[in-house]
Amino acid sequence: MDQELESEFEDAPFTISLDEPLDTVFSHEPVLYIIHDRCCGGVKKIYILRSSRPITYRVLIRQLIRQGLRPRCNHLFLEGLDVVGYQTYALSFGS
Repeated sequence: MDQELESEFEDAPFTISLDEPLDTVFSHEPVLYIIHDRCCGGVKKIYILRSSRPITYRVLIRQLIRQGLRPRCNHLFLEGLDVVGYQTYALSFGS
């Protein structure tokens, strides 16, 4: 994670390794469902993001941190989001 990301997301319990710039619009939908299917065991968690404005990657990451996203294994690099269905995405973590 570069210095700017480290200072902006210093409370993130994971490393942001996305290819997209953070101010890129991720979705124009007012509600998104983000699934964290913990690959190393544990319970699947669904985060609900709501916004009246377009959701950028920056907003998405901030909301996930506020809602308590915490990887529970050695897969700590947020590498992307995969489409699961309408307004539903799965977090993709790597190590």
